[in-house]
Amino acid sequence: MHSYTAILSSEAKEAIKALSRNFDVLMLPPDSSIDKPVSCHADMILFSLGCDAVLPNAYAFSYPEIPSYLESVLGLAVKNDLSERHKSYPYDIGLNVLLNGSYAFGNAHYISDNVKNILEKYSIELLHVRQGYSACSSLSFGNCIITADKGIADSAEERSIDVLHITPGHIRLEGYSYGFIGGASGVHEDCVYFSGNIERHPDGKKIRRFVESSGFECISLYDGDLFDIGGIKFFRNVI
Repeated sequence: MHSYTAILSSEAKEAIKALSRNFDVLMLPPDSSIDKPVSCHADMILFSLGCDAVLPNAYAFSYPEIPSYLESVLGLAVKNDLSERHKSYPYDIGLNVLLNGSYAFGNAHYISDNVKNILEKYSIELLHVRQGYSACSSLSFGNCIITADKGIADSAEERSIDVLHITPGHIRLEGYSYGFIGGASGVHEDCVYFSGNIERHPDGKKIRRFVESSGFECISLYDGDLFDIGGIKFFRNVI
């Protein structure tokens, strides 16, 4: 057993293979209540902050091994969310929140009350943006955000967060025209991991310079175009 767990889509085979060398891996099975291409995505299924986590109620009931792992191995207190949830936007975005320091970005009209309560517990200010898929759309690390979303970029810059604007698209997501940078990455300690090769993105060199100038390291998990897998969440194991 490793000291940390990486949580990601069970369909992200190449990323799972690469991460399993250094991390325990918890693979998320599909949530049948949301659209199939994103049904295993961590940024759609799991919200976490500090020692608290939220899962959709039906999902936790269908896969009891998931909350059990979060609680017993990662030491998280898991809440089951009872919000209306189905394939049609915006009823799939209740747990999709982008965190950066003392701020959270999301469509406040549809964010789960459980999530809002946790944000309040940790004194995190929820900033309303039109982008419902906030966690998917943007990569957050340190005091930095990388995004192609103007609403998130403008709101972040108003709070003195360093923002790198990138070209929309150029990230694969099967079933959709394109995916997002947040869904194609994850952050652990001072490393930013990418599902695919960051150099294949048209702004790859710019992204690398921005990440490295902020004191972080870029790690491409495998060669190939960036692939939106719903992001990668990292946690320290307590056992």
